Amino acid sequence: MRHRQQSNRLLPHSMLRSNSNNMENSSYSGTDENGMSVASTSGLIGHQPSPSLAPDSKLIAFQRAANVASHFLALAAVINVIVWINQLGGLSWEQGQSKLVFNWHPLCMILAFAFMTVAALTFRQHRLISERRTRKAFHAIGWAIATLSALIALIAVFKSHNDAASGYIANLYSLHSWIGIGVIGMYVLQFVLGTYTFYWAQNNSSAAFKATVLVWHKVAGPLLYNLVGATILLGIQEKEGFINCSYKVDKVDSFPLEHFGEIPQVCKTSHLLGILVLAMLLSTNIALYNFPKATAVVAPTAEETQHIL
Repeated sequence: MRHRQQSNRLLPHSMLRSNSNNMENSSYSGTDENGMSVASTSGLIGHQPSPSLAPDSKLIAFQRAANVASHFLALAAVINVIVWINQLGGLSWEQGQSKLVFNWHPLCMILAFAFMTVAALTFRQHRLISERRTRKAFHAIGWAIATLSALIALIAVFKSHNDAASGYIANLYSLHSWIGIGVIGMYVLQFVLGTYTFYWAQNNSSAAFKATVLVWHKVAGPLLYNLVGATILLGIQEKEGFINCSYKVDKVDSFPLEHFGEIPQVCKTSHLLGILVLAMLLSTNIALYNFPKATAVVAPTAEETQHIL
């Protein structure tokens, strides 16, 4: 009896008791018929898994806050890049104005990243958009606009570099451009495969094929989002090198904050843009993360505990 009481004290009060038939002495974890995660205590006989509990309410509130923050950060990044472009001289599509033509590139890439953010978080908008089909449509539209923006950004780079009137500039020579081309290739593959499987051929594709594609689609989506964000940060750094964000010093720069006012305003704006992109990456990843659900463990009956002892 003393052993039994001692064993029961090891189990939380919230555990439920099972009246089911005995099972083999082994641990179990998996999912029930509804796809919910279940688990039993290792080494206990007669344990049946109980359904998973909802994630902690504080985590849910935290994710909702991150979701909202990502949308505001996306808007802030778009406004910031517009200010930056104006500081860089504005926009043009005319021959002989290659620097202004190039400015379409950062503008459109930030627009693409903002729409990627909105599209990625569409399936978290259960309160605003209750119908899954509607969420899928918004998801596809967001990615389509992002794709169009990225295409314009690419055209702008090659047009500005191949402008005879302004002077030719080499193409695809930087780390930013190499990674960018690779990421865009992955992006196009993800977009085409997702659109084909879940829209054009959704009634003709087998359930097994769609399930397989969906798994990789969910893996590749956040990965691509993070890669695009990292590539944008590389691009901002590269552009800052061209516009010379440094300041002159005639002695050891022991206290850089003293020279904060000497940093060109255009560079402060681009610094802020990079910080906004990084913050957007962090908040969106938090909003998209599937936090593990708390799992209730079923305590053994008195008879089962006696059998163990």
